[in-house]
Formats: sequence, C-alpha cells, structure tokens
Amino acid sequence: MISIVGEEGVPLAQISTTSSGIAVNLPDTGTESIAGNIDPSTSPEGAITPSDPENPLSTIPTPSIPGEDPQAPPQQPTGPEELPEVVVTAEPDDPPPDPGQTPEPAPEPRPRPLEARTYTPNPDPNVNRDGSSNLETPQKVDQIPEEIIEDRADRTVGEALENISGVTSGRSPTSSIALTPIIRGFESTNILRNGMRDDTQRFFGGITTNLERIEVLKGPASIMFGQGNLGGTVNLVTKVPQPESLFSFEFRSGENELYRPEVDVTGPLNEDGSLSYRLAASFETGKTFKDFEIIDERVLMAPSFRWDISDRTQMIVEAEYIKERTRGIAPELPAVGTVVRNPNEDFEGPYRN
Repeated sequence: MISIVGEEGVPLAQISTTSSGIAVNLPDTGTESIAGNIDPSTSPEGAITPSDPENPLSTIPTPSIPGEDPQAPPQQPTGPEELPEVVVTAEPDDPPPDPGQTPEPAPEPRPRPLEARTYTPNPDPNVNRDGSSNLETPQKVDQIPEEIIEDRADRTVGEALENISGVTSGRSPTSSIALTPIIRGFESTNILRNGMRDDTQRFFGGITTNLERIEVLKGPASIMFGQGNLGGTVNLVTKVPQPESLFSFEFRSGENELYRPEVDVTGPLNEDGSLSYRLAASFETGKTFKDFEIIDERVLMAPSFRWDISDRTQMIVEAEYIKERTRGIAPELPAVGTVVRNPNEDFEGPYRN
C-alpha cells in the first residue's frame, strides 16, 4: 500500500493492489476506484491492462476538490495581473541653467580634506597641465599619495619611486637626495615641481617632508613640456596650507644612529579661513657602518601661505630651504682602490694604469 500524505500529515489518497487491479482510495470521499486489471499470468512484470483499450484514460477517475461543483466549467487563466502605474519624480540639487545663459566655468578642485585618508589617486593630476583627468589622458599616469609615503616611512623620493613599476631611483650617490630617475629604461631629467620645470630638483628634490604626492607620467610628453626624455616625467606636488588647524609631529630612529624629527603645522590666519599658512620642517642625521665617514645631516624648512581670493581664484606663496651635508659616495665601485679612503694609504689591490 502506498499512502499520499498532504500538509500536517492529512492523508490524501491510498494506492493498493487487489485481485481486480489497482485500487485508489480517497479518504475524504470514501470512494474507491479501479484503474485496470492485472493478470499475473500474462503480466509477469506487473503491467496494467486497461479495462477500455480504445480509451484507457476514461477509466481513470477525475480528482475533485471537496466543496467544489463538479459541473462548473473550468476557470481559464486570466493572464498576468497588471500593476498600477507608478510615477517617479526627482529634482536636482541645483536648478538647470537657463538655455540662453552662458554657464559659469567649474571651480578649480580644492585640496583634499585633512580627514580623508585613502590610497586612491587624485583624479586630476597636475602633471597633465591641461586640466584633463586620468580617464581622458592617453598616457599612463602613476601617483604615489602622501598616505603611502607615510606608511612606508619613505625619506627620499628615490625610496618612494619603488612603488611604481618600471621606475627606479637611478644612479644617484649613496645617501644622497639627488634625483635622477630611470623610467622605462631611460634616464629622465624631466623633474617638475607643481607642474613647472625645476632643474634644481635633480640635486635637492629628494626629501619627502613637504610632498603631498608624486606623479609619474610615463612616455614622451614634448607637447606639454617641450624637449625632454623618452622615459617620462616626474612631478613633485608640494603640500598646501589648509583652512583647518592641524599639528603633526613624527620622530623616527634607526640603525647607525639615524634620527629624524619632523613637524607639520597648518591652519587659518583669519576667521573665514581665506588666509592660511603651513610649515613643514625636518632634520635628519645619521652615520654609516663604515669608519672614517662624514655624518649625514639634512635640514628642510618649507613655509607657505595661501589666499583664497574667490571660489575660483587663489594665490599660494611658498618657499623651501634645504641644507645637506653628505658623504656622497659614488654609486659604482672604483676601478682601482677601495670604496672609502684608507687612512693608511694602502690599496686593496695592486695599482694599475
């Protein structure tokens, strides 16, 4: 016997075999129907022989639902139900401009707020100089934001450039802040400061104390910068004064008596914040594992002032003072002699012309 049970264990039907065939018992109606006859001698596998071979389905009872009129015509599907019409309206934050009125130019992008800390690059790099975004620039532009420089504790631009593929610090002397990067295999002298060419950055532009981010434009860019190298261009973007008050002090120490205090102060000069200032300064000193070496010393002071004349006009005045004393050892080993000067005036190998 096979029982068909519905929800909550209510029996719906019972199927069993009898000498006359297969019996289907409906408990709700108390009726029993036989679907066909089974002859064990002729149907060893239990096949069903219908009572009416011409119309075998006529002997199968039609199931019915209690309380429903069996003579009622079947209900036809009415199709999907139509939902009521919904009207969605929205209003822009700013009213649309008058078609006959010339739209005002968009204001210049303001510096990123101090509380925004993210590795996301600036969408409008200064190295483009034409106001185009990264998506509109046909060349590759990589950026190193201030957050990466701080988290990695990069002291020089050469150390920070390790974050960009295809760029190295170049053949600069050991412990020197000289900047001669190699971009895509070409030694580049295209060093910019806030989008303007500054050749002094090749010798004294390697300290990251006053840098907000570093931008690298890969590939030739003679259309924007004139004569230059094929590898690319490096743009150093300095920190600008902020209308919010901020004071930051860092102290780093390392091996070989390395000490580096660093301070960064900014804030407004008046109530509305249209005048603001900023001072970034650092001092670094350290020795080396070699004897008879000069102690490295670097001093940097970078004051700046900003005047927000209007929403689209501002004036920034900045200065930078750098004093460096370094041993400046050459990047390669000498052909003859030793790396450092020997007080005994002896050479590690025989002298050769």
